[in-house]
Amino acid sequence: MNKVEKGKARAEKLTAVIDNILSQDNNGLKRLLETGFIEKTGKISRSKLANAVGLNCEPATFRQNNAMKEIINDAEKAIKERDILLYKNEHTVAKTKEVIGIENESHFLAWLTVVGTKETPAPVNHYDRLYKKALWAQYSEQSLLDVKRTPTWFNSRPKVKEALEELDVKVVQGSVITQKMDAESLADDMENSMTSALVSKLRAENKELKEKLECEINARKEAELKAEQNALLASQATTGKMARQ
Repeated sequence: MNKVEKGKARAEKLTAVIDNILSQDNNGLKRLLETGFIEKTGKISRSKLANAVGLNCEPATFRQNNAMKEIINDAEKAIKERDILLYKNEHTVAKTKEVIGIENESHFLAWLTVVGTKETPAPVNHYDRLYKKALWAQYSEQSLLDVKRTPTWFNSRPKVKEALEELDVKVVQGSVITQKMDAESLADDMENSMTSALVSKLRAENKELKEKLECEINARKEAELKAEQNALLASQATTGKMARQ
């Protein structure tokens, strides 16, 4: 089973597990609370969920795969709407997010050390540079088509950014084993260019529409002002004529 097949199998098993959880009545959910499968915040334990899914699934898998993350988030929202006396500890949630960020960085950097080998060649775009989007798809075990962009922490976390830059240099120098992905990266560039062109066109049209609207408003105001002035002059002329009579 290759990575894509494994990813699909995991997604199917995850859906089955989540469906089973949501089919429970309140007593069933409370039993899951007692076992720790569901936390008191309404959050599903990622470690227990990974064990239930199997297929070498790890808690980090759910954070890296957008489709899986969405399924779990929707399930947690549904659970929180059930009346089973859940509570939320904001401090704990914030601390957990910080820990998750550190864990993500650690796991990714450890995996990155084997990229560029025969077993895990470094993906290269049509510019002969490191293809980061494909790299993320490879790490998170997703289809490249399902990846819209790389994670923000590719740039926001200094150690990750530095490691990616070092790997990019090795790719350019030809000191690592690579996998050419010209067609895929070129398609990405074309899509980005088309999106950028469309956005620019819409902005230009919007600007033109605003300018046209402003001109129409100004012309209407001038016409109204002129009409008022004419009416005032006509009124004054009538008043003067009547006075002379």
